[in-house]
Amino acid sequence: MSLSDLVHVASRFQRSIRIDTDLHDSKILEGFVCPRSSAYVLLTMAQHIVDTGHTAFTWTGPYGSGKSSLVVALSALLNGNSTLQNQAVAIVGKNITDTLWKALPLKKKGWRILPVVGQRSVPAEVIGKALITNGFIKKKDVGTWTDDLVISLLIKLAKERSNIYGGLIVFLDEMGKFLEGAAQDGVDIYFFQQLAEIAVRSKGRLLVIGVLHQAFEEYAQRLTRDQRDEWAKVQGRFIDLIVNTAGEEQLDLLARAIQSDYSAKHLTSLCQTVANVVRAGRPSAAIDMAITLERCWPLHPVVACLLGPISRRRFGQNQRSLFGFLNSAEPFGFQDFLHNANEKDIFGPDHLWDYLRVNLEPAIMSSPDSHRWSIAVEAIERCETMGASMVHIQLLKTIALLDLFRERSGLSATYDLLTDSVLGKVSNTEVIDILKQLQSWSLIIYRKHLGAFAIHAGSDFDLDHALKEMLVSFQDVDFRELRALAGLQPILAKRHYHETGALRWFDVDLAPLTDVTTHISIESSSNGAIGRFLLVIPTANESKSMASQICQAVVHTSSENVVIGLSTASWRVIDLAREFIAIRPYSRCQITIRSRTPKDV
Repeated sequence: MSLSDLVHVASRFQRSIRIDTDLHDSKILEGFVCPRSSAYVLLTMAQHIVDTGHTAFTWTGPYGSGKSSLVVALSALLNGNSTLQNQAVAIVGKNITDTLWKALPLKKKGWRILPVVGQRSVPAEVIGKALITNGFIKKKDVGTWTDDLVISLLIKLAKERSNIYGGLIVFLDEMGKFLEGAAQDGVDIYFFQQLAEIAVRSKGRLLVIGVLHQAFEEYAQRLTRDQRDEWAKVQGRFIDLIVNTAGEEQLDLLARAIQSDYSAKHLTSLCQTVANVVRAGRPSAAIDMAITLERCWPLHPVVACLLGPISRRRFGQNQRSLFGFLNSAEPFGFQDFLHNANEKDIFGPDHLWDYLRVNLEPAIMSSPDSHRWSIAVEAIERCETMGASMVHIQLLKTIALLDLFRERSGLSATYDLLTDSVLGKVSNTEVIDILKQLQSWSLIIYRKHLGAFAIHAGSDFDLDHALKEMLVSFQDVDFRELRALAGLQPILAKRHYHETGALRWFDVDLAPLTDVTTHISIESSSNGAIGRFLLVIPTANESKSMASQICQAVVHTSSENVVIGLSTASWRVIDLAREFIAIRPYSRCQITIRSRTPKDV
């Protein structure tokens, strides 16, 4: 059975929102989920209104970060339509709703809503036409639109029938279009300063929310310094709130967008492995992340975790790119996969690599990721010419993607993750053999400090072999050299100094665990320090329990003010220090390394 018969994308994720036409459409709210970051924006805005009376805001976030959806939800909460209100309350939550209604009382008929979509045109004219379109005034009652006329009309509408309406809300979606037009034509944006000022002085009757993709100064980059300063003053009239979904929120949205009755229990182990790797690098990750990853089937868990970070790169557009990927019929895209796969298939990292290569490579090559992307592309092309198997290519593409987006995704190409990623195709032993072969071909390297594989940068110099030879002569580490490498500095008691006027400090030092007692008795503080922070390093394969007992015994017997620290990473310090000290002679030599990076990088 084709996957297209089992899986479909929820309808609300198949179109973008235009607030001037969708604001009162209940279907737009169906299936909408208010992420925690968006809820925080609403709460912060309500708090500002209650505490300071400030009612001029900008919501700033990248393309597709959910700003327009949030506009629709807020409008539904405040516009007086009971059907839309009930729908929005269920989405946003009772606590947030009560906070908003306290800050923005509804009165009998709620708030009047004026939706405006920005254009590269005169703001007063666009807002004026929106007033006519939404029935606030009649066309025959006005002539030429001017800034003063629009401002006076907004003040009048905000004050009008205060016992019935809560006030007037002006949503300026695509506000950046106005700014782009002003920057291009060299037009003053004083109108927005006036708009913010009348909102603040309206005693809570006029609320202005501008929706931006980037800050004011980004639109003003081509202007003179004086003009940019003026723009900064205008921006200062608005309280800027950031609207941007976090990684796990995007993962949850992805799971809600993909709808299927199929149970992906065969992926439970893989989903748990991916969740464990993410939590190892980001302890704040959700406990039930593995369950969310299962709901993303037929996306491979690694792909599900990577789509969010990829959409945040310069060549992506957040949720718009995320759901554009789900709905697009582009070659190697999700819809193309659904029509050509069956229920036993899964959209893996190798499919995602092919999708990016075919459809987004020009954009990637003009982004900050271009250099690393080129290295990965060349490594994969070299691997293909070596007669590698499909599993070789699949693992290499997986490592390339994980290495490219490791900082944002929290994923690293560990042994466990790579082994589980090709589960069912080859055995664990075969995966290890393939990884060793890729290393021998100088296509990947193993980074000990990360415990993960990465794409090799492409050098003919065998650094690993040379390092092993050098390490033979570096059995022990000189702690004087180790202290110099660490660059340790005394820790000043700054608060104590400000409160008492007395300058006191602690020295910071390193010592081997086997010699910590002697070190404390000999190395007494002679430079005026009132004590020491001493980090002990195991050098004789001591167990953690033994190391802890030694430290506690030393603290109890020492007469000096000493704080002993024992890090969980201490056991790796000596090995890493030996490698660093051993590799330094090579860094001093003038070695010519032929780079395999393409000439155009």
